[in-house]
Amino acid sequence: MYHAIDFDDQWDSWTESRSGNFILREADDVRATVFQNDYAQWQIILNSEQGGRLVADEYFEAADSAIRRADKILAGAACKFARDTANVTTGWAKQAKALNGKPTYGRKYGSHSVTVRCAASGKWYYITYQATTHSEPQGWFDTAERAIQAFDSRQ
Repeated sequence: MYHAIDFDDQWDSWTESRSGNFILREADDVRATVFQNDYAQWQIILNSEQGGRLVADEYFEAADSAIRRADKILAGAACKFARDTANVTTGWAKQAKALNGKPTYGRKYGSHSVTVRCAASGKWYYITYQATTHSEPQGWFDTAERAIQAFDSRQ
């Protein structure tokens, strides 16, 4: 179930994903993510063309408090970023490798990588990778954009 939370008219509304994270989209891009860590505290990841960056030393007891803080940071408030590069989140990018004559797309999400590909049937799917293991192909979509949206909506 998805919930839209409109905290600030400056951005599109925040949406709750199936996994319980809150996602802020600007057009088709994920602008920020608020997630609950392993200690039941809420944290913020801000996305840019350089990828996702975890806001350092800021923890919240409630998602709405983290969302309000993320909105302030996006509006220009100062913050510090963590330097952890092992769990980086990046935006989607077209990859150099093609498959079945179609481009492939990829991004990093935390410690995982994900690739969107086109099967010989013409349907699009995504696969997640972590270290040397990978998932089975997920979904069969008419377009790469729909496969990307399907992955993003699960996060």
